[in-house]
Amino acid sequence: MSKDHREFSVEPYSKNSDKDSWDEFVRSSCNGTFLHSQKFLSYHGDRFEDYSFVCRDGIGTVRAVFPAAKDLAEIGTITSHPGSSFGGLIHDRTVVGLQVVEIIEQLVGVYRKLGFEKLIYKSVPWIFHNQVTADCDYALQLLGAIRRSVALSACLDIGAQRTVTKGRKYSLSLAKRNNLLVDWGNLHLSNYWDLLETTLLDRHNSHPVHSRDEIESLLGLFPEEIFLCTSWKDNELLSGIVLFLENSTLHLQYSATSDAGLKQGANDLALESAFQRAKELNCKWFNFGHSIDPATQSLNSGLYEFKRSFGAGSISYEIYEISL
Repeated sequence: MSKDHREFSVEPYSKNSDKDSWDEFVRSSCNGTFLHSQKFLSYHGDRFEDYSFVCRDGIGTVRAVFPAAKDLAEIGTITSHPGSSFGGLIHDRTVVGLQVVEIIEQLVGVYRKLGFEKLIYKSVPWIFHNQVTADCDYALQLLGAIRRSVALSACLDIGAQRTVTKGRKYSLSLAKRNNLLVDWGNLHLSNYWDLLETTLLDRHNSHPVHSRDEIESLLGLFPEEIFLCTSWKDNELLSGIVLFLENSTLHLQYSATSDAGLKQGANDLALESAFQRAKELNCKWFNFGHSIDPATQSLNSGLYEFKRSFGAGSISYEIYEISL
């Protein structure tokens, strides 16, 4: 697209002058969530070298933002965004079609001039959109992006009638017969994090993405978007889940259950309580998160089928690559 006909300009994000307008824009955008706010991204501190950009129209109004940083694992790579589950171009309802192409085309040119060799673009799945938009997908195709990966995520339609397996019904009934209780609140975060770290290490030889200090900080920053739900027998913590509210979707970020909890249906009870909370929050979707094994990058079929057993369907997480 000729420079003389450009409708927009892209400028580097300035944390001194753009932070408030960035976050205000994300809240009103088509496809942004709190994960794209500077309030969220800045909790990483200096871990990432930021290369985010702000897009303005001819009269200086913000019409799109592009959260991005230098990739820590791949040399010469810019990623949108390495500190968030999703990234890509966050835009408002006025930016559509070839305008999206123009903006991403400008960003590609800027990153090329900065010396980067490729751009990793982590698309926001449509269930997290305020208004469903696929303009970015069209632009990526037009600009020669290749689809780098597709991850399956089980996703529950909150308003639809669910077909739940016999195993799930039995586990929930077991939890009720054992008189397990559910608690919503952050007072038990420290105990829960001990359980989460232990179960991830013992069963999967892995660690939470967030440290204990980071999740405590995020809970303080986003009390209306991040929740902890735990299930108990007397004074014993058996299971718990951490949930992120992203527009009309309640997303399962972490889940952990003790050996005793597995035998008593504790996880099912916490999840059923979360489905009810999603209804109370007027959510359209409950997302279980993808089921890709980080060690092999292949589908963990057992985990995926477990999530689907609650009556869930599926969506995809798509990551694209543009050669610069």
